Amino acid sequence: YKGIMYNYSNGGMYIEADYAPRPERKMHITVENFPLNSSPQSYMAEIRWRRKLDANSAYAYGVGVRYF
Repeated sequence: YKGIMYNYSNGGMYIEADYAPRPERKMHITVENFPLNSSPQSYMAEIRWRRKLDANSAYAYGVGVRYF
């Protein structure tokens, strides 16, 4: 599934996507065009929360993930 990353930190990131697994699910995330590094970055993460976005958004869900 594709989405867009809006915020990231050492501990996790916020992404928007049309698919959002339930909280506590694990997922593999690959970030292309990362601002600090031109090569793709991969992360194993846990879904912490998800929120349905309004009709004005380009994607259906906002998702908070934590790296592990």
